[in-house]
Amino acid sequence: METLTDSLSEQRNACYKNGQSNLLSYEQYRQLIQELHAQNMVTGPEQTEALLQYSLLNEQRMNRWDKHYTPGSPITEALRRAPAGFHMVVIAEGWCGDAAQIVPALHAFAQKAKDWKFSIVLRDEHPEWIALYLTQQAKAIPLAILFNELGEYVTHWGPRPAEAVQLIQNAKANGISADIWKVALHKWYASNKQSALEAEWKSILEGICESH
Repeated sequence: METLTDSLSEQRNACYKNGQSNLLSYEQYRQLIQELHAQNMVTGPEQTEALLQYSLLNEQRMNRWDKHYTPGSPITEALRRAPAGFHMVVIAEGWCGDAAQIVPALHAFAQKAKDWKFSIVLRDEHPEWIALYLTQQAKAIPLAILFNELGEYVTHWGPRPAEAVQLIQNAKANGISADIWKVALHKWYASNKQSALEAEWKSILEGICESH
């Protein structure tokens, strides 16, 4: 559990308040990625052929989730019991493989809740956001943040479900190269079908309900 200082909480609230113009809807995010691909470009300042190929593959992954994924009954019920009027802001980039696997599901979660908003902010274009949510000093994404109806920070999650984190840690401990464990990671996402993500968010939401 993160120990949140008053100063950090205030910084997060201020970033949210002052950063509204930086937020994209899910539809705007998907459209931006598509338009950039038409120009052989990706989100963010770094433009390489490798990132373009990752981003093109990620667009296909997001398309599949959008077409085939529906949140299960337990997470749907937890979302419906959660406080109304929350805003989920996700820090992401189109070339990020984990974001492609997770962001569509988070968007689906927000649609099941009561009067929730869902937005995306690009990490590298607006670095002031991720600077307040480092994961072991790393700018890891995707990073999903919840703000209440008053615009106050509630909690955040990311960048991967714990099972995925463990998979990577085990691979690295056994000297498995990144090229190999990344393939295994995406196979895990496909076979897990968001059940780990749903379980973690169900726990988060139950904790929020207990505190309200």
